[in-house]
This record gives sequence, structure tokens and C-alpha cells, in this order.
Amino acid sequence: MIPHSVAHRPTLVSSSLQARTRSGIVFDPFADTWRFRDEVKNISMRFDTLLISAELRAHVKCVFAWYLQNLSSTTAETYLTNFRHFLKALADLGCAPADDISVEALLTYRSSLSRNDMWRLGSVAVIIRKWHALEIPGIADGVVSFLSELRVPGNAKGVAVLTRNPYTGPLNDLEYETLLAKLHSNFSASRISLKAYSLVLLVAALGQRPSQYASLKVMDLTESRTKAGTKIFTLNVPRSKQRGQLHRDQFKVRVLNEELGELLAKHAAQVKQQFSALLPSPDEAPLFPSQTFGTQPQGFEYHLTSTAFTRSLKRAVNTLAIISIRTASQMNISTYRLRRTVGTRAAIEGLKAYVIAEMLDHSDTQSVSVYVQADPTMVKRIDRALAFHLAPLAQAFAGVLRRPSEPLPGDSDLPEIWSPQFGRDGERIGKCGELGFCKALAPIACYTCKSFQPWIDGPHDAILDYLLSERERLVSSADLRIASICDRTILAVSEVIQKCQSHKEIGQ
Repeated sequence: MIPHSVAHRPTLVSSSLQARTRSGIVFDPFADTWRFRDEVKNISMRFDTLLISAELRAHVKCVFAWYLQNLSSTTAETYLTNFRHFLKALADLGCAPADDISVEALLTYRSSLSRNDMWRLGSVAVIIRKWHALEIPGIADGVVSFLSELRVPGNAKGVAVLTRNPYTGPLNDLEYETLLAKLHSNFSASRISLKAYSLVLLVAALGQRPSQYASLKVMDLTESRTKAGTKIFTLNVPRSKQRGQLHRDQFKVRVLNEELGELLAKHAAQVKQQFSALLPSPDEAPLFPSQTFGTQPQGFEYHLTSTAFTRSLKRAVNTLAIISIRTASQMNISTYRLRRTVGTRAAIEGLKAYVIAEMLDHSDTQSVSVYVQADPTMVKRIDRALAFHLAPLAQAFAGVLRRPSEPLPGDSDLPEIWSPQFGRDGERIGKCGELGFCKALAPIACYTCKSFQPWIDGPHDAILDYLLSERERLVSSADLRIASICDRTILAVSEVIQKCQSHKEIGQ
């Protein structure tokens, strides 16, 4: 048996023996491929393709069996990926399959790495140090001494955040607002399910890791009331990526706003009904269940994997068909990109590093310093030319353009929108397609509303001029974030002006 203790050298004695991961999953340590589902992660570790001798391969299995027994399966899988990179690099340089790990091999590997990839050597060094500590054969003389003197830079952290990568970095304000606006409008039009709607909103609100969302259960959502009768929704989010912990060992309590809490409660009620006949207690059902029911570990029945959760998020957002104003292509969304967005927006709001670390469930502030250092890179100046250039990409206008001379059924019941500040002699701006009472400030707020029906000959240019001048004033006298609040409205008004011009040109 492969022992948990490092006091004795692990040996593979009998092919009938089995080993267990730290979470209790049984695997065959003698097999050439270790493949299993551990909590919310599918693990696959293949050894027969490692470019080393058969004897050394057996020793490597002992090392990684220890990792599975004592650390997380994800950590073991990642280490094997890095170790495989080390062996492949040596083979590409013409080195023969090794019988042991030597100083020469490490020096050769180091010489093959670029400065940005040098962190890989550090990962291999961690594996070798543990290998030696376990007293498993395969490490040549002098290797440990060499590693003790080796100084390797760590993997660069937060590059996508610091560079504001338009594909993988945080969303800017316009992209974020467009995502939420499209999400709300599609849900109100029944073009997206409650499950997908609440899933995207939750990720955009909390910024946790995909494994944390995949580990959530219905019972993690709780509702209470204050003495005044106000509803309070809290979500017990399982911690992950914490040393020595499994996915549901510890939790962080997150308070949700009432709107999101109500949505999740409605979704959770549907899930409980779905699983009432499948589980002894439907409260144990996953909050976001898998649509395919395979073999899952005890306690994680019907749970999505972390990878499948991210796929669900991508599918939901892709149905919205959002175009990024930075790339002019469909917006790329992932769980980690929304996580970076939450951290960045928190930093822009002035929150300290330790607060952001708490929000994102980091154990220290090392990984969140990039959010504080990053330049917000919001658009510092928007003039008419830039507004007209960005407007078609932003798709901020969601209403329908109309002519006053072409009435529609029920028009007489719809309120007209006007303002003494814009236009001449009470010139009308358009109509509101809703009969209900609207709390929004007309006409500025109307341009991003799906119910707005602007007139083709309305005073939209005057409204755009006002918004641009007001933004310019705020840029010079206030925080840029305050000045950019109406940027999406500016683009919506610009889009209306462009559409009006096109209609006039073709005589429609």
C-alpha cells in the first residue's frame, strides 16, 4: 500500500492494492492512466506517455500517488502537466529517456525556457523536492543541493488585469453595463431561462471560482427577515483552493441584494421540485444541477463539474449575442473574466486590497494587488465622432424608431415624451411603449429602454450635445467614473441619430 506517512519509502508491492485520494476516491496506483471524478473536477493523469524509462515511471507514480492522497486532485493533475512539459522539452532537445532526474537535465531545461516561462522550472523543483523528501528513488546526487541554490521567478500574476486584455481581462464599464442590460431584456422577453439568468447574475455579482459555484447546494441559500420585516438573503459559498481543505469543508457567507436573492430563491424552489423524487432530501440538490446524470462522488450527486459550469455560463451569454466595443466581435465571457471584473470594479470604487481579497476568497493580498495597481482605462474623452463610431457596436438603443405621421393601434393610450429643456415649442421626443408608471428620468433614461419609441424628427441632437457637454464638465471637475455614468446613454442617443439619418436618406 502507498502510505500517507513520509517516514517510510512508498513502494508498489501488489497490483491488487488500491489507493485513495484525500477526498476518498479509490484509484489504481499501478494503472497507466488515473481517471476519475473527484468532487466537481474530472481528473485525468496519464503516465504511459511520459518520456522516461519504465523504472523511473514507477517512481513517478509513487510521487503523484502521494500528492493525490495528501493534496487536492487538481493540484496533482497540474503538477503532472508541468512535469510532462519538462520531459517533453528534454526530448525535443534530443535527450534520451532518463533513468533518473539529474542536474544536467535541469540545466538543459532551464536553458530552453524563455523568461516568461521560467516559472515552470520552479514547479518542477517543487515536485523534485517532495520526491526527495519521500525517499523515493530516481533523484540523482547533487540535484537537491542544486535546487537549494536555485532562484526561480514565480509565474506572472494578473497579466490579463494589468494589461486590460480585451478578450480575457476585466470588462470595462460599457461592456459590463451592456452585458447586464442584454441579460435583463432577454429574460423579460422569455428568451433566457431563469436558471441561466440567475447563474450569470450570480457570477457577475460575486466573482467566485467556477468550482465554488459548481459545489453550491440548494440548502446554501437562506432567507431571513429583520425585525422591520426586510428580507435578507445569504449564500453560504463553499471555499476552494485553500490548502488542506475540500470543496465543502468551509464556507464564506455572502449577502445578496434582494432582487438577486428573490431570483435564486425562485430558481432553488424549481430545483427542489425537480429533485424531490431523486434525493432523500431535495435541499441536498445542487443549486445548478447537471443535465446529464453520470457517476458522481458521494455528496456531489448531480453536480456540474467546474468546467461544465463555465460552459453553462458561456452558453447563456452567447445567446445574448453581445458585441464588444473593444474587439468588434462577440464578447468573450468566462467565470474568471467576470471574477476579474468584480475585483477591478471593487478597486475602482476605492476598496482596499484586504477587502477585495475577502470578496474574492483569497487567503492573502498577494494576488489582488494587481487590481489596485491597474489603470481603470475608461474612455477619458468622448466627442461626437467617437460616439458615432462606437454606437453601432454598443447596441445601447433597444427601442423602435417611428414617424409621428404613422400611428399604430393603441397609440392614443401611450404617453408622449418631451422636455422643455430640449427642442422648440414643446417639440416631442417620442413615445413610451409602456402604459405603466415609470420611475426613470425622462428623456435621458428613455434611450436605453426597450419601450422607447423615438420620433425620427425628434430633437435627439440637442440631447446628445447636452450629454457630451455635461460629461466634459464632469471630467474636469469630478471623478472620471462619475463622468462616465451616462456613456451608454450617449451611445444610445448617437445610435438613434444615425438611424434617423439613414431613414431620412432612403425616404422611409
